[in-house]
Formats: sequence, structure tokens, C-alpha cells
Amino acid sequence: MPTLGLVHGAYHGMWQWGQLVAELERRGQRSVCVDLPVDDPDCGVLDYAAAAAQAFAGIDDLVVVGHSLGGRVIPFVAELLPVRDLIFLAGAVQPDVFGPVPDGPALLISADDRTVGDDGLVRISGPAAVERYFYHDVPPSLRAWAGSQLRPQAQRALAPERAPRFIRTPAVSYIVCTDDRAMSVTWQRAVATEALRVRPYEIAGGHSPFLARPGELAELLVEIVTGGDRAREQRPGSEATES
Repeated sequence: MPTLGLVHGAYHGMWQWGQLVAELERRGQRSVCVDLPVDDPDCGVLDYAAAAAQAFAGIDDLVVVGHSLGGRVIPFVAELLPVRDLIFLAGAVQPDVFGPVPDGPALLISADDRTVGDDGLVRISGPAAVERYFYHDVPPSLRAWAGSQLRPQAQRALAPERAPRFIRTPAVSYIVCTDDRAMSVTWQRAVATEALRVRPYEIAGGHSPFLARPGELAELLVEIVTGGDRAREQRPGSEATES
């Protein structure tokens, strides 16, 4: 069975994966996490990819999962390490890495709910906004804890990068979060079909299924990496993975 390399998104850290990792382990699925230096104003996406590659080095059969901003990181991991599959979980996709991305806004976080400091770091403006965008369907007992773990996000990592140069072209999958309030659901579906040229998987709920429904997310990830029934159902629409 391949190993899942889990790459978190903006503001977050490897802490977000704890419940998912436990659910994966119950299913016999190995995973490895990385803590990206998102709060270092001098680091960008390429630095994040280097940190991930260091964490995942030595894994023979690697599938990399990128959540949110982590979706922009994982293609660059695939130019540093041999990666079998890339899985975008409500993931950002940079234009022209796989193809043109759809028009329209991807990010739903209002500019009024973000502040950019003189230190080059972006912060979400207050607990109410954090809960609204990230954790609206997370159990109340976890919301305050999760919000307290957030870090400011380096603005540098939000800028576009060059196209990656893959060691080998990985297969790709996309998981849409159907009640996402941080990333446009319409955009997620469109980027999967138009840029990645795959039929997306869908999971109910908001931007943080690893906290809101870790068991369901674990089941879906295992299905994808093992080629289970649900994965086979997606295959007819996945021209990019069969070329």
C-alpha cells in the first residue's frame, strides 16, 4: 500500500491531520505529515515543497495530498521526489501547471477579513471569521482549539510560481468539499474538470473535513490510493490519468 504524504494549507500546520491520521491507521493506511514554515515571511511555495520533500524522503510509493494552499505545493514536491499520485483536497491549482484554470474567484475569504502586516504576514481577522470560513461544521469542542493553533501566513507564498518540472508525471485526483466557505465549490469542480481533466470526488461539509468528518475522509483517501470501487467509478472521466 502506498504512503500518503499530507501537506497542509495556509495558516495551518501538521496538527490539523491528527484525527485523520488515526482514522487512516485504523484502516492500515500509513501516512506522514510535514509542518510547513507558513509563518516565515521569507519562505514561499518552493520552500514549502522542499520541506515536504525532506519529510517524505525515502518513501518508495508516495501519494501526496495537498489541502487548500497545499495544492499549489504538491506539484513541486513531484519535481523533487518520485510521486505516484497527487490528490488535491479543496486544493488551489496554479494556472498552467496542468492547464488553464477556470475564470472567477477561487478564494471566498473576504479582503475585509484579512489583514496584511508590515512583517509580510497575512492574518484572518478574528475568531468569528476563522470559524465562518474554516470550521463552521467542525464539532464545537474542536473549533476553539483549532482556531488557537492557526499561524499567520506569509504573503510571499500567495504569489504565483514557475511551472514545476516533474520527475515523472503523476496521476491526479481532486476532492471537492461541497459546503466549502473558504474555497468556491463551483471553482473546485471546474478546476478538476477543466484543468486537471478528472471527474472530482465529493465529500460533504466545509473546508476542514479532516476535523469535521475524518473517518469519511479516510475512507475516501483509501479508496483513491487502492483503486477501490469508488475510484474505479471515477476512472471513465479521468482522461488525464489514463493518457
